[in-house]
Parts: sequence; structure tokens; C-alpha cells
Amino acid sequence: MFPRVRVHNVVVSACLGVELNLDVIADALSAKVRYRSGRLPRLVFKFESSRVAVLLFGSGRLICVGARSKCEAEKAVLKVTELLRSLGMEVEKPEIAVRNVVASADLRRHVDLEDLCERAGGSASGIIYEPEQFPQLIFRMDSPRTVFLIFSNGKIVCLGAKSTEEVRKAFKKLKSWLKQFVQ
Repeated sequence: MFPRVRVHNVVVSACLGVELNLDVIADALSAKVRYRSGRLPRLVFKFESSRVAVLLFGSGRLICVGARSKCEAEKAVLKVTELLRSLGMEVEKPEIAVRNVVASADLRRHVDLEDLCERAGGSASGIIYEPEQFPQLIFRMDSPRTVFLIFSNGKIVCLGAKSTEEVRKAFKKLKSWLKQFVQ
């Protein structure tokens, strides 16, 4: 039913264990970062060789987005840590935690979302379908704790997984669930 599940984004967070002066870092690394001051000041590290970005906050916390694997995200975080150490900053080895894995698949067929909602029992079964507000069906799965967006063109997006293994399990479970209701 799912020919191929693709991971699009692995979001990780980490803490460097120290407060950082973003102005000093922005001055020293002006060619490598963009400084976003304002309500939520942060530095944005974009890496030329990939679509990965690392957001660094004055609290010493950082968020990495755009990676396609945990390994790719970890490498980006460690690269930022090394850059900070090269400036003489004593930052701790970051403890990296995966916050969200976004993946997708394609059923390669039309799905009648209204019919699926009726057959599956609507909101009582973790389904939200309100086409006037959001034209996709939202399916909340308890285990693994994920959310699926199901589009009428057969495309499916999975959000909220904490690992690619959870993504695999969630899609496997969704596949058996869908077989019950989709003709």
C-alpha cells in the first residue's frame, strides 16, 4: 500500500550548558551566520553543503531543522559546537534529543476522506475531518504517538515521531488501519 516512506525533516534540540552572547558570536562569524534580533533573538547557521539549519539562542539552547536523519542533524550540531569552541567558548558536549521526525508516503490513489471518516467512526477514533477549515483528514495515533495528515490525492504526512523506527511502526499500523476502511 505504501510504496516508499520518505523522511523529510528530523528536528533535534540540544543544550550547550552556557549562556551565549549572540552579538559577539555574530561579529566573529558574520560570514557563517545570520543574526536575527528582535522578540526572539537567535543566530541561524546555514550549511552550504546541505539544507540543514541550526538556530542558536542566547540561553545556549539550539534547534536543528532540515536534516534527513538523526546522524545528519548530530553532525550539524557538532559543527556549530566546534565553531563556538574555536572562538574560545567553553561549551559542554551537547545532549541531542530528537523532537520530531516528518515523513511522507503516497498511496498513489484517490481517497474519499468523507467516506473514510464515516467508516472509521469519526472523532471517536482519533479522526478530525473538517473540510471547511482544513481539507485534509487528521488521524491521531496513540502508539506510536504520531499524527497523520491524509490528503484526498493519496499523499500522507506523518508528524510527531521521535525516530525513524517510530515512523516505520506508525506507517505499518496505519496501513493495516486503512485496509479496513479504504476500498
